[in-house]
Amino acid sequence: MKYIMANGELCTIATSKWTLIHLEKGLMRFTDELVEKYQTENKCTFDNFNFEKIKEPENSTLTFEYTVQRRDIDINKHMHNICYLDLAYEVIPEDIYENTSFDNIEIMYKTGALLGENVKCFYSNIDGEHFVTIKSEDETKLHAIVKLY
Repeated sequence: MKYIMANGELCTIATSKWTLIHLEKGLMRFTDELVEKYQTENKCTFDNFNFEKIKEPENSTLTFEYTVQRRDIDINKHMHNICYLDLAYEVIPEDIYENTSFDNIEIMYKTGALLGENVKCFYSNIDGEHFVTIKSEDETKLHAIVKLY
């Protein structure tokens, strides 16, 4: 997805990968029969744009805990993508939030948070870039990393 504003300025770039999911069994394994029947696609919208994965900061501070609410859930029964940005805004220190214009936001989604799940949000500032890492309560599952700068 690429969104250009009326003035011709690039506003948003996004990418996603899709896979086959069985509604009752979850993620499907790709057998030779499935691949032959449906054929995979390797289309790329952004030929000259290199997306780099955001790396989880080594040193971060636990600043916020949250229980995923019904209002946060999307049609796939996971926390809606925009809610991760909402959490990031809650985590960023007040003085930075009030005095910084975040012209660039990157979000890397890993595992969807579920209704009622408790998540922990960690904050890091690395060279003026602000990172919010959102993990499961036991810190074993990475849900998302939000980078604002």
